[in-house]
Amino acid sequence: DRGKGENQLKDPFGIAVDPITDRIYVADNNAHRVQIFSRDGHWIRCLRDEQMLRPKLIDITYYSILVQCNYVVVKFNRSTLRKETIYKTNNFLSGICTDSMNVFVGLYEEIELIKLTTDLKQVKRIPLLPEFKRRDTRLREISLARDVIYVALTTTQYPIQAFSKEGILLRCVVSEDMLGAIRYVCLDTQLNILVTDRKSSDIKIFSNEGQLISKIGKKG
Repeated sequence: DRGKGENQLKDPFGIAVDPITDRIYVADNNAHRVQIFSRDGHWIRCLRDEQMLRPKLIDITYYSILVQCNYVVVKFNRSTLRKETIYKTNNFLSGICTDSMNVFVGLYEEIELIKLTTDLKQVKRIPLLPEFKRRDTRLREISLARDVIYVALTTTQYPIQAFSKEGILLRCVVSEDMLGAIRYVCLDTQLNILVTDRKSSDIKIFSNEGQLISKIGKKG
């Protein structure tokens, strides 16, 4: 149900599933909290922090729950759910992904990656040079699979492009004539690319080579 109650969602944005506990974590953006539910929909608890304003995306590692907000990343212990540390920046963040050694967050306007340690200490900034970049191109979302970072971009001929973790362009994946307006991108275990399309109000599933496989849902 929609609302501010403990078992409600006011403005759900990002979602993640803990692969071990099977709990579902939902970033409730305008309520400034993360709601935790069991797989069958029962509310478990709420994560809040005074610095966790407008949480957008969630990434779960073996030890941590990482919550990306507009200007901060908050790290919670996965077992105790206590806040451990926080990363702050003056740049608008858009996207988060992890490997076993590092955390990567995207910079919306600069079209760059910030590489962090698992303790959220900044290592370096990694500029990205996407193909067919326009003046108003922005970084919308990032997702990592098998050492490749898939970057979702606005207003470009190829809104999904693949980069190495060092920022080298590997290939263009999905062309703009196959998508409307990207909100969220992730990859499944087969390395298919799932995209939520706000314009058509559906989820599009592409192969790793950029071929449209299927669609889920429809505008209503």
